[in-house]
Amino acid sequence: MMSPLALVLAVLTLSVACSHAEAVVEDDSAGAGGVGGGGAAGVAGAAGTGGAIAGKGGASGANGGAGSGGAAGSVGGASGSSAGGAAGSPSATDHLVINEVATTGSSPDDEYIELYNPTSKSVSLDGWELKYASSNGTPMSTWKGASGDSLAPGGYFLLAGSKFGGSSDASLGVAMGKDGGGVGLFDGSKQIDGVAWSSGNKLLEGTALTAPHGDSASYSRIPDGVDTDDNGSDLKEGSRTPGAANSL
Repeated sequence: MMSPLALVLAVLTLSVACSHAEAVVEDDSAGAGGVGGGGAAGVAGAAGTGGAIAGKGGASGANGGAGSGGAAGSVGGASGSSAGGAAGSPSATDHLVINEVATTGSSPDDEYIELYNPTSKSVSLDGWELKYASSNGTPMSTWKGASGDSLAPGGYFLLAGSKFGGSSDASLGVAMGKDGGGVGLFDGSKQIDGVAWSSGNKLLEGTALTAPHGDSASYSRIPDGVDTDDNGSDLKEGSRTPGAANSL
């Protein structure tokens, strides 16, 4: 039988040994993951259709707490492009026009025709021609452009009758009828523009203008250069403004 003293020593030895074993176990578990070593971040969640979806949590560390949650999934795809832009505005006139016509004035020959260049480029008038037709007559030539004639962007070219009081670029070789008629601008054999104040006129575009206009007025494109190929819509009875911007 073991003496009391030996028994006490044995108990003390066993207690120390157990405490050392527990310390070893705690050291080993901490190295594997323990409380301090969180698991790896989880895999990112799939893209959400309306927003983000959280990723899966990380794997638990050995003998430790669960790993931190995975990164949130990427936000769903961007919405489609916005609807197409607003409908474009009507294209600018891309050719010379008969911008203003005065068929009468202080006297029967106080008349003029104004050409206008609404484009961004200078245009040579060499070979161009202006024709006049009575109410239902055959168009006849009243002016032909020479090699030195040209029209700058935004510029005016004025053809005037013998009683016109201002300056002009060329002479108008015919007296126009104020109660009916029409004029046409030609590049070679091709009619580029036409203005008529009688229905059925061979140079008419669209609907005819109302004749006659007042003695102090003219047929004027408002604004300058507008051309939808309808005389009744494009020209109004406006103020005489030869060589300048048109106005009502």
